[in-house]
Amino acid sequence: MTTEQTTMSDPLSPSQTSLVPLSVSSATDRGVYRGYWRALSCYELSHQDLAAKAKRLRSWREEAPAESSFIARIDPKVISEMTSPDRGISSVAEAEIAKALTRVEALGSSLLMLHTPSSVRPSAEHERAIITLRERLPQSLPLAWRADGLWSESESFYELCAAQEITPVIDPLMWDEELPLPGGMFAYWKIMGGQGLSVRLGEYDLDKLADLADQWLTMREESEGKHLWVNFTSPKMIPAAKRWRELF
Repeated sequence: MTTEQTTMSDPLSPSQTSLVPLSVSSATDRGVYRGYWRALSCYELSHQDLAAKAKRLRSWREEAPAESSFIARIDPKVISEMTSPDRGISSVAEAEIAKALTRVEALGSSLLMLHTPSSVRPSAEHERAIITLRERLPQSLPLAWRADGLWSESESFYELCAAQEITPVIDPLMWDEELPLPGGMFAYWKIMGGQGLSVRLGEYDLDKLADLADQWLTMREESEGKHLWVNFTSPKMIPAAKRWRELF
């Protein structure tokens, strides 16, 4: 694992600033707050944060430590309302894409998150919507896709992601150990819980996650631009997320 530098000048900065291409965030129960930055240096917008105006997002960026980062989000209805019977892409989808890009700009985000609910089932129509979304976004902006429900159980999900250069969101602790992790320069991991999906993560869970992260980073050691994002999905996981981040 990589030695980190210690930063003492900013009381809101995490105690260590990593040189590893790794960003760790956690869900909260009250949005991003000043104390959050004492624990972690990355924040993923929640679904509730989609209601925040650009002015508020810019204030979050200004109030956060300089070395911190944000993960922007796009409203999932962009997929179910992508097409219009008479004009191709719908005005609703166009508006949601524009709002998402505004969030990216306001927060200085280096990645956009799409989280579709289980109601967005695998279908040719939804595949076309995903392809259209990827085409409408800047090529230089990575897109991560968390697909609830049947998508993640099908090979077509990973094939679609690979073909469109989309980063599939997975839970590495639940991944079949006999299968290789998804390839690519970027990875996005959602930590849903430890054994039995408990929000209490034990040392075994954190050690396993560290080993998997080491493997992923080592395999791409010579690659420029690689990045691993890890999101812990419960506010109760923040202490474990902080402790795990400090391993690198």
